[in-house]
Amino acid sequence: MIITAVYDKKLESFLPQSVSASENVLVAVRNYKAMLRNSFMVENVDDFSIHSLCTVSSETGDVLDSTQSFICELSDLFNKPVSEE
Repeated sequence: MIITAVYDKKLESFLPQSVSASENVLVAVRNYKAMLRNSFMVENVDDFSIHSLCTVSSETGDVLDSTQSFICELSDLFNKPVSEE
């Protein structure tokens, strides 16, 4: 399971209210795309990006990998279909 969050480029920090646990990157991106429909972020999508914060065990909750990585720009969710790359 991956833990993801939205990064605000203007604030230079992750948005605490955006932290989410998903089974994989594809599910995470689909969840954020659905969340954006009713979000203040939709007005300034270029200011935000989605990042993986860590990977955790779905059984124990133990952190398996704490490597942070970029997933996509929020603006990409409006410009191309969601796919596993």
